[in-house]
Amino acid sequence: EAASAALEGLGWRARGENGVAGRRYFTRDDPATGARAAHLHVHATGDPMIAWHLAFRDRLRAEPAIAEAYGREKTRCAALHPGDSGAYAACKKAWTDRVAAEAVAGGPKRAFDG
Repeated sequence: EAASAALEGLGWRARGENGVAGRRYFTRDDPATGARAAHLHVHATGDPMIAWHLAFRDRLRAEPAIAEAYGREKTRCAALHPGDSGAYAACKKAWTDRVAAEAVAGGPKRAFDG
């Protein structure tokens, strides 16, 4: 909870677990437009979801075709669920889960371990 207060002080909006047990989810909007500018997932040290997120990220970085396919999936889900971030996230979940599972099974492709 101390991290939540610190992040809120930096302009992030705390949104609780937002459907993922153990995670803290934050958003930050563009002050000029009010549009979502960024989101942040915070997990406790050692949480297995950290490996999931890193493996997914690393796969997108290593395979441009997968990154492009992810962009298409996000566009498809956004068109199906405009203004509903929960439905949007649920829409792309099967896709992201499959790609992350493949990445985890093959081991993270990380440039460095820092």
